[in-house]
Order: sequence, then C-alpha cells, then structure tokens
Amino acid sequence: MPEISSAHNHEHNERDSIFRTRLGAHELIVLSDGFANFNPDDVMIAGDETKKSLPTNSCCPVDVPINVFLLVMGQEIVLVDTGGGEIFKFDTAGRLLKSFNKSGYAPEQITTILITHFHGDHTGGLTVGGKRLFPNAKVFADMRESRHWLTPIGEDAYFQHRTQSFRDAHTTVDPYVESGQLHEFDAANDDSDRILPGVRTRPLYGHTPGHCGYMIESQGERILFWGDSVHFPDIQLFDPTISVTWDVDQEMAKETRVKLFQDAASERFLIGAPHIGFPGLGYVDLEGNRYKWTAIEKD
Repeated sequence: MPEISSAHNHEHNERDSIFRTRLGAHELIVLSDGFANFNPDDVMIAGDETKKSLPTNSCCPVDVPINVFLLVMGQEIVLVDTGGGEIFKFDTAGRLLKSFNKSGYAPEQITTILITHFHGDHTGGLTVGGKRLFPNAKVFADMRESRHWLTPIGEDAYFQHRTQSFRDAHTTVDPYVESGQLHEFDAANDDSDRILPGVRTRPLYGHTPGHCGYMIESQGERILFWGDSVHFPDIQLFDPTISVTWDVDQEMAKETRVKLFQDAASERFLIGAPHIGFPGLGYVDLEGNRYKWTAIEKD
C-alpha cells in the first residue's frame, strides 16, 4: 500500500483515547470512541479513471476513527455527537465511556448534546441498553433529521436496504423524544445562537437530509464541527466531488463539501472532524489546486 498521510493512518491505543486543548475561554476535550475499518473502494462513488488518479490505493482497508468532542463552556458542558455506543457493529468502537472516565466528567454532567446527524456512529452512545445515558442533557438536531429518520414518511422514501439506519435512530433517539429532551432547529433559516451563546448552526445537507455542522466561537477563536462531511480525507480532500454510498443525496453532499472546503481554506477556522485521525482537529489548506489537511500539533 502506498504511503498514506497521518490524517488517515489511525491506530487506536489507550494513550490516544483523550486529548485536551483550549478554544478561547473554553476547554476542548476530544474523546475517542475507537474506530471502524472500511475499504474505500466498496463505498466510494467515483469513476474508474478518477480512482486511478487518487494518491492512495483505495482498494485497501483503512481504519476510520470515531472522535467525539466535549466542550466545557462555563456551566455548560457540551458534547458534539456520541460515537457508536453498543449499536455500532465494530469491536473496535463503542469506547466512549472509557474515554469519559479519563476526562474527569461523567455523562450525568452533560447539559447539551449537539447531534450532527442520526447515523449510528453519531447517536449510538446516547443510550445503553435502550436507556438514556445523558439524563440531564438537552439534545439538539436539525428538524430535517427527525422528519427523515423518525417518521414513516422518511423511511418509505428512502432506500429499503438501509432500514437498519432507521432502527438505530429509533433505538438511540426515541428515548430522548419520549423524555422531552430532543429539541429541533432549522439550520437553513436560522443560524443565530439560540442553542447557546457562541454556538451557531451551519446546514451541511446531503450526507443526510438534516446533516448539520456547529460553529463555536470564543475570544475570537472558531471551530466548526463538520460531522460526516469527510470520511476518507486522503481521497476526498484530493477530490471533493467524491461521495460515498452513505450519502443520502450524493450530489448535494458533493456540492456542500466543495463549498465547505472553499470556506474552510479561505477563512481558516479550526475543524473538528469525527473521522480524521485522532484527535481530528486541524485545518483545510489549499496547496496548489488541491486541498490538504493540516493537523494541529500534539504535545
């Protein structure tokens, strides 16, 4: 296999289960939920000629990390997504609670959960044994996610071979609906900081109908948690038009990613990426006519 960048070369070990840094006045903690393993060629949407031009061997399995982000914002303790928990069928994932134990915080202390979308590796950690793991948290998601994943209308309109995704969404999100903890917003029409001061939503639709990013700002520093905008950085940064079979609307996902990369490179805000090598913090930079991932320095 050709040499592959550190953005994609992820080997899980206990040392890499937690990472601490700061965003302005806030403490930012990255918690590893472990990783999954996929063959990009099996899920990548690209023609044969495009695949031949890629800088990596896309037919070789790669480890895809699952990073979860925790922000301590004064009295608010905020979690961005929750990893795969017990529903994600990889023995190498579902390690969020182990990472939590090292963070100094407990699930009961989480006040706010920002969900980028309802796929199992992002909502799986919401529940254990069908019961809420975060009893005191308000859970936020774009209204389009709930409409798609939690109603018969969405399920009937979607690919029938993806019914497991609907079951996972019900398993993990329904308990928060029943407890009144799920709060919806409309990112396409309101980017105000109604959730919390300094937290703005950004629609990143395409991967799922309500796939949403969260821009958080403190003391002039900004980070965008971009959810599943990228799964395979060495491939999709090289060519942002490459989508994956997990994208509900592949054309929209491509358009969203192209615009997102342009903005991220020109404005150079920090990115929090669930599926780029731990801790998944870095920048999108333009080098020539190609984008690259510039990871933050780890001590």
